[in-house]
Amino acid sequence: LSFIRAYLQIIEECVIYSQLEQGSETLHDIYLKIIYADGSEEIFRTGIVYDSETQLLYDDDGKGMFSIGFDLDTSTNTLYTTVDSWQRNFGFCLFYDIFSYCTDFFDYVTKRVKFEYDEKEWMIQIWKGRYLIAPGAEIGIYSRPVGSKGSYYNCASDDEMMVMGLELYRGDNLILKREPELHWWVTGFKIGPKAYIPYSLTVKGSIEFPSEEMAELFEKSAQKERIKVERDGCNILFVW
Repeated sequence: LSFIRAYLQIIEECVIYSQLEQGSETLHDIYLKIIYADGSEEIFRTGIVYDSETQLLYDDDGKGMFSIGFDLDTSTNTLYTTVDSWQRNFGFCLFYDIFSYCTDFFDYVTKRVKFEYDEKEWMIQIWKGRYLIAPGAEIGIYSRPVGSKGSYYNCASDDEMMVMGLELYRGDNLILKREPELHWWVTGFKIGPKAYIPYSLTVKGSIEFPSEEMAELFEKSAQKERIKVERDGCNILFVW
């Protein structure tokens, strides 16, 4: 109701400021102060937190800033997805990529690495390209029961998540890097003045599989997709 009131009244000035959390030396809560034309004012806690030690800007409920599913690394101007982003509830199907191709907002290419393991159909999908005006890359883990029809997959559950990391290059120039972390959808989108065509970009990724058998199945399927793969036991490094 307070936000509706803000829209209905004439706003004279908006001020964004931070305040150190009680008992913390690095965490700063972000507030929005609205001053109205009649001289009254209101202060809203945005739910966004800035960590001056890590230089991360994130939502304190784990859903991403403003619940859009993404947080921001201010040290590198890189957006990245949270583990509990809302997108996780909707799985993945081919329509999502088709829809993106029909817009001017995205220009990317993708590879889908599919194989069967532990009575499940797995798909590990890799993307690289332009997202709005930001170059970016993604690695997502999806699964479904063997024999499923159509293109729909479930996003990996907590038990299915793996430690993944990625780097995005243009030639020898490193655009962004996401350190390995336990995730189902590791991403990076570099906010900056330049965007590049997808085929000028190279993704280097790492995945730690729960078993050598699963890593080997991924390796064989990825090679069929013309993805360069190196395997060391359960650990995979790939270049595409």
